[in-house]
Amino acid sequence: MTARIAPVPPTGNAPDIQELLDFGTEGTGGASNVFLTLARNPELFRGWMAFTSDFYTPTALAPRHRELLILRTAWRCRSDYEWGQHVRMAHAAGLTDAEITAVTGDIDAAAWSATDAALLQTVDELIDDHTVAPSTWAALARDFDEAHLIEVLLLVGSYIGLAGFLNAVGVEREAGVSGLPTTHQPTTGQKEKNRCLA
Repeated sequence: MTARIAPVPPTGNAPDIQELLDFGTEGTGGASNVFLTLARNPELFRGWMAFTSDFYTPTALAPRHRELLILRTAWRCRSDYEWGQHVRMAHAAGLTDAEITAVTGDIDAAAWSATDAALLQTVDELIDDHTVAPSTWAALARDFDEAHLIEVLLLVGSYIGLAGFLNAVGVEREAGVSGLPTTHQPTTGQKEKNRCLA
């Protein structure tokens, strides 16, 4: 699929936009097309970068937890670009190949810790029901304070929205970045078409 909105050039943009583009690409280890495309709306791009960069600060969720949430969101929303970029980032955060594969399957079928399972279940519930069940919330609250509970919800919501943008616009993966696995693994609680409903 050809991208519906062409990215801006990688260089030569307005100085503040170029600084954000360089910062985003460097910080993600090479995910440039998402930023170059969002920069077609400079005002929204500035605000979006200010918001999403807070998910990557030293006081934010641990990188492992962040990447589990994003990978599950990318898988459930069938976002090829989001999945490919965050597989790389998940490896950098310490997730194994086996864990990344297990993100695409039934939560109960893998040997997840209670914390990891609660995070993955949260993604499914936010996508399927737009809320979090009391039992899942209680499991999260055992490990996360209120500030991080808010972060979990806003992180997932942000990446659901980003997945929709990436899918609708057809943002192309960078060379050498793999997309979604071709083998479908059923996911407990998944809606029939296994797609993001938000």
